[in-house]
Amino acid sequence: MSDYYSALVSKKIFQKVDNLAEHKLRGWAKRREKGNINTDKYWRTVGELNWWVSTEIGFE
Repeated sequence: MSDYYSALVSKKIFQKVDNLAEHKLRGWAKRREKGNINTDKYWRTVGELNWWVSTEIGFE
């Protein structure tokens, strides 16, 4: 049986994609704010999810 459908392999891939997306978003925020990242402006708590990238309105 191949590891292609393995839950462990999928978990590693999604962790890597999540880390890459976070890195890209932080770089975008740093460029946009000229070096200072205003975490309150871009990252919020939505429900029980912390560090969620959203607008001021969120997903309510």
